Amino acid sequence: LIYAQDPSADVLGTLLGHGVPGLVSKEINGVQVYYSGAPMLSSAVLRGIAARAGVHIYNFRDEATYANGKFLAIHTAEAGVRQIRLPRVTDVYDVYKGKVIARQTDRFSVALPVRQTVFYFLGSEQERKGQ
Repeated sequence: LIYAQDPSADVLGTLLGHGVPGLVSKEINGVQVYYSGAPMLSSAVLRGIAARAGVHIYNFRDEATYANGKFLAIHTAEAGVRQIRLPRVTDVYDVYKGKVIARQTDRFSVALPVRQTVFYFLGSEQERKGQ
């Protein structure tokens, strides 16, 4: 059984059935370092680590989410309302439906059906039209 034994590390989780540190974090030379005794970490844990490091998270659900500077695509695993966070204030345009979803915002909510792909343009009307 391999586990963390550093008393200066922050214990984020223990190994089930053993009660020993299984997921720890520590800053070393200005870099946040993680150790996991588990062979695989859940997507929720990885998202938490990414968010803690300052990585922007668009969608906190376990769904395929693709983004670049101007486009955002999500393929839904289940139906429901999504709380989408954007890295900057912008307009949001639904490419498939041809309509504005939101204006000048850094977040929006949208109800989506199961197994659907949505495709959004992030930018102004002039940028969308290529002007």
